Amino acid sequence: MKVLTDEHVLSAICDQILSGVIDVIKPEVDSHIDEQVALEVDSKVSDLTAHLASKDREIADLSKRVQALESRAEEQEQYSRRTCLRFSNIPYKDANGQTPKSPWEFDTDKIVFELCHKVGVSVSANDIGRTHVVGEPRNGKCQIIARFLSYRVRQRVYENRFKLAKDSLRRYINEDLTRKRYGIVRHLAKLRGEQKIHQYWTQDGRIFMRVCERGPKLLIKSIDDANSRIDA
Repeated sequence: MKVLTDEHVLSAICDQILSGVIDVIKPEVDSHIDEQVALEVDSKVSDLTAHLASKDREIADLSKRVQALESRAEEQEQYSRRTCLRFSNIPYKDANGQTPKSPWEFDTDKIVFELCHKVGVSVSANDIGRTHVVGEPRNGKCQIIARFLSYRVRQRVYENRFKLAKDSLRRYINEDLTRKRYGIVRHLAKLRGEQKIHQYWTQDGRIFMRVCERGPKLLIKSIDDANSRIDA
């Protein structure tokens, strides 16, 4: 009995009993803890997933609204240009054949009147609000924007632009388009050069093309739109 009262012996016995108990209950405790942790993690992950899904829907909705606003703004910008025409490939020379020292020495009104007369439309100062060079001249050539006071006069000039086809200076007249629409037109010009479409043109800021000579007139709203019509 003295052995059982010995502190060292009792301590050793307790350690063995504790070790045995731990060996028995540890797997069960670990399993229970793992289950609780897994449940908690699953709950948190589920909550986060739902939150992210909600945010994704909000972002998608905001993205659609932004696209709609951008489209509306672009439409308004194009509408504001409805009375404008762009005269391109214009030699940047003054009356003496010299490069103007400043844009103010370049008589853009005179050039616009001349080209309008050349396509058979009589235009006076009363028909035009303003003309000016747009952008920087390149290789001795520039572009001129003319804002007409009357849409009908502007339209007569535009409808007769084909009469410049044999112009010795290769000057030409186009509608004044937004940056986005100008990018689409450039892409269509590339497609036509590659003989992937028959023709393209603009009408009141809208862009059209025909894939083949007798094909339908297609309204094009984007580069992807044009490409999909070719692949169809």
